[in-house]
Formats: sequence, structure tokens, C-alpha cells
Amino acid sequence: MVIKIIEIDCCSIDLSPTPTPSVTPTLTPTNTLTPTATTTNTNTPTVTPTNTISPTNTASPTNTITQTVTNTPTKTNTPTITSSNTNTPTNTATNTITPTVTATPSFTPSNTRTPTITPTNTATPTVTKTATVTPTNTVTNTPTVTPSNGFFWIARETNRNWKSITGSSDGTKLAAVVYGGQIYTSTDSGVSWTARESNRNWTVITSSSNGTKLAAVVYGGQIYTSIDSGVTWIARENNRDWLDITTDDSGSVLFAVDGSYIYRSFDFGITWGSILPTGAEPTFIRISASIGNTIAAIQNIASVVGGPGRIYISYDHGNSWDSPENNRYWENINIKNLFIATTYDKIYTSIYGDTWLENSTPNNFYKIITNDSQIIGISIGGQIYTSTNGGFSWTARENNRLWAGITSNSDGTKLAAVVYGGQIYTYG
Repeated sequence: MVIKIIEIDCCSIDLSPTPTPSVTPTLTPTNTLTPTATTTNTNTPTVTPTNTISPTNTASPTNTITQTVTNTPTKTNTPTITSSNTNTPTNTATNTITPTVTATPSFTPSNTRTPTITPTNTATPTVTKTATVTPTNTVTNTPTVTPSNGFFWIARETNRNWKSITGSSDGTKLAAVVYGGQIYTSTDSGVSWTARESNRNWTVITSSSNGTKLAAVVYGGQIYTSIDSGVTWIARENNRDWLDITTDDSGSVLFAVDGSYIYRSFDFGITWGSILPTGAEPTFIRISASIGNTIAAIQNIASVVGGPGRIYISYDHGNSWDSPENNRYWENINIKNLFIATTYDKIYTSIYGDTWLENSTPNNFYKIITNDSQIIGISIGGQIYTSTNGGFSWTARENNRLWAGITSNSDGTKLAAVVYGGQIYTYG
């Protein structure tokens, strides 16, 4: 007689001869149940595995394996299960059992698998047992998770030339645009996305606080508005080289810039009028709106007079304007929660927009946003940076990518960012 010992990961099968005709397998369950089952049939168990198992190598299973044990009654078999109490189980065991089985089957396997055996009846050994393998290292249809400094970002959608992203104040509804592609919307915080509208050179998209009203601009095209969270769209205004668009929380008042004038609509984009603050050159490139009637816009007039531009702030929806800060090469502005403007390597913050505080930035911010708890900046070819102390210090998040846009819910617990030529990444 040949004795074979087969090791399968953490479980071992000892195939040793039994001196008597009866086979007495001993099962040691992983909990404290002590069932005792006595059968009256005679059998010589023959184990017929439905998979091929090799004792010479080890592999981690990635599928469900079913083993069928067929007992041909020929001898008396009295299995005894030993534990620390005398509970008698009902027919179905809900725990995972790692047994040591003494039998005489011969296995000719091609790989080693570690199944979790869940018998369908623990009292009668003449039943069919199903071994279920549940791999712990294989995740099906789960997006890529990138941990970085305590933040976990999940890659969504596919690689596209993403240009801008916006969302509702609770972070549930999101909308993003692709330069040369379509508009994409999500109603589950970015888990799934639906393509909307047509292929255009979309540059920026903005949203009301409830995510119902959306507005997006096309470089060399028109302004498009939606009142049903992006399902349908209507073309507004004329063809211009639109660079930026913003809305107040209600979504009814819109402001846009095209590198020259400021354009304003009080009826959610149906009608528009141009604005030029007194004494300002028509070179406005970025604009931002906040709660209430406050608007802020920045100039870039280097191409016009060979020098920097200014910040212009209005507290009455653009009827009158102030210009409190100095001439600088401004690149971004956001006033949703705090007045924030950036140059190439500096960030300027203000509570009311009258006096400004300068701090350094860790990188050249392409976009900057705020929420109730932090300032967030993104850098093309760099990382995502967050600050919880008004820009005095910064923490790098995620990895170096061509970040093109970012949005946040009100309290900063849900973030979504887009990569030009890459994917959408969500956090929270």
C-alpha cells in the first residue's frame, strides 16, 4: 500500500490506511459546536473531485470549485465530531470547517487549491458536499483604487480628453465635459456615467447647488444650458471663444468670459448682455460667483499692453465693480467660500475681497476650488494639493497626472477630478 500526504496551503490531507474496514474522519470545526452524527449505512467513501488538483505547487484560486463526494455503502462508518460542548446542529452548517480527512482516494491533480468546504448536511455522510472557494485577492469589475497620504481615489470611466467637472453641493450629481467629445453625467457620485449632447470643444461646465441646472461653454461655439441635470441641452448666445462660465447657487444667474468681455444672464442663459468694468481692458479670462450677489473676474492683459492684469469684484451681480488688488499675472480665481486667486507660484486669499494675504504654492495651480474645510488646487503634470489653514501649508494627494478640473461637495468629504487624456477620479 502507498501512503501519500498532500498539502494544500494551510490545510493537509493525510491519506493513511485504516486498520479496520470502518473509516473515521474527524472534523474540527472552527467554532465551538459539537455535533455528533451516527450513520447506519455502510460505505467506502470514494472522493471524485470535479477539479484537478496538484500537490506539487500552490496557486490562489480565482473561481468556485465544486467537489462531489459520493459514498457507496459497503461498510459501517461512524464519524465522530469532537468539540468543547454538546450542541447538536441542524442539518445545514453555517460555519466554515477546515477538516482533516482520512480516506483512501487517489488524487491526480494539476494544481493546488484551498477550498472552503461547506457541507450541505453534517449528519449524514452519504450526501453530496459542495466545496466553495472564495478567493480574497481577486476583485471583479472594481475600479482601480489609488491610496495616497490617507486619501483613496478610485479611477472611473475611460481615458478621454477631460477638461472640466462640476457637481451638486451634496456630491451626488456630477457632470464633466470632454474637449472634442461629449458631456457626461452621473447621479451616483461618479460610479457610473452617461454620455450626453454631441461632440464639441467643451471647455468648462458649471452647476447649481442642487445639480439640476447645468451650463457649459464651447471654445469657438455657443453656451449650452440644461434644466434636467444634463439629460437635454439648449444652445444659447453666439459663437465665441468661451473660456469660462460660472453660476450662483440657484443656477438662474450666469456669467461667462471669452477672453474679452464679461457676459451676464439673469434668466438662466435665455438672454445675455456684455459687461466691461469702468477703466478695464477687455481681457477677462476667468470668472467665479459665490452665494449671494458677489462676482469676481481676473484679467490677463500681457498680450495687450505687455503687463499683468487685475482682479475685479462686484457685490451687486456686476452692476458696479471694485479692483482692490495689485496688477499681477493672475491665472485662477474662486470665491465660493473664500476669495482665492493664484499666480504662477503664489496664492492670494481674502475674507471679503478688500485685503489679500500672499502665500506660496507647492506647484503651479491650473484650477483651484474651496469647500467648507479646505482649499484644493490641481496642477497639470503634478498632484492634487489640499490646505486646511488658508494656504499656509499644503498636502499632496494622489499621483502626478494632467489634472484639468476638480469639484467638491460642501463639506469636502466627496471629491471628483478629471485628467486630460486620462480618467475621472473620485474620493469619498
